[in-house]
Amino acid sequence: MNPQNPDKSFRLTPGIIPWVIGINLLSLNSLITLTPQAAFSQSNSLIPLTLLNKSSDHTKHNPDQNTRLFAQNGLIQVPEDRRFINQNFSQRLFWYIPWWNDACGYYSLNPYCAYQRKHLFKDVTLITEADSTAYARATLEFKQPVSLSQALSYAQIISRGDMRLNSPTSRSDEKIVYDETDPEFNAGSVAEFQLTQNQNVSKIIYTIVTP
Repeated sequence: MNPQNPDKSFRLTPGIIPWVIGINLLSLNSLITLTPQAAFSQSNSLIPLTLLNKSSDHTKHNPDQNTRLFAQNGLIQVPEDRRFINQNFSQRLFWYIPWWNDACGYYSLNPYCAYQRKHLFKDVTLITEADSTAYARATLEFKQPVSLSQALSYAQIISRGDMRLNSPTSRSDEKIVYDETDPEFNAGSVAEFQLTQNQNVSKIIYTIVTP
């Protein structure tokens, strides 16, 4: 029994209240999760981030939930996709890959996000990226170079049929470019085919930009 507190009621001694509040604030601060937007202020370094579980629907369909992300050069670096590593690239498999703003929701990022992801296939490596509503890009790197006619078919796939690819707008020993942008609005699609010394295609870079 405390002789100074005969009614056994609990009393805080002077100075203990600020101490308790400070401890609780410190504990709360340690629980705050850095959101993906914080990465954009540190584009020259890697910052660990955590995917946000926004809805049960995303949790159901997104295999990358609760995976650590990194921001580099202003783009959220989503962990590489290895689902198709034993299969050759095809239009059917390409449609399983989320694109542009659909990808933001799939990866549980905020709408109009900026992201990049590498997708591994048996015969190619595909890199998809987008920056808000400004542009989206798909880069297809062949493990074995292909002919131009084959590359044109691949370009139709990664452009989702957006490009006509009737005739190149420029050509050199290093690359062939199909520029289908509208100069008045500075928007549209461009496909660049990078060439080997044998004039086969080693890489296709498809980019679509908005005004």
